[in-house]
Amino acid sequence: MTEPHDLPAVFFQMLQSFIVLAKTQNLSTTVETLDVSRQTIRRHVAELEQRTGELLFDTSNRQYRLTDRGHRLMS
Repeated sequence: MTEPHDLPAVFFQMLQSFIVLAKTQNLSTTVETLDVSRQTIRRHVAELEQRTGELLFDTSNRQYRLTDRGHRLMS
């Protein structure tokens, strides 16, 4: 079994980006909260989506809303 200390730090950063964006549903607020770039947040979300094989956010009209898979991941 993989212990938390065995996972790369970047995985925790990816999860943190996802969680903050899921809670705020606002990219600018997430960027300010985590003090990282927009590109970093987008890259983290894209990597998580690639790992899950499903979209986690619907991003129409620059609005971030969790998909059903995103809601399940948050629970």
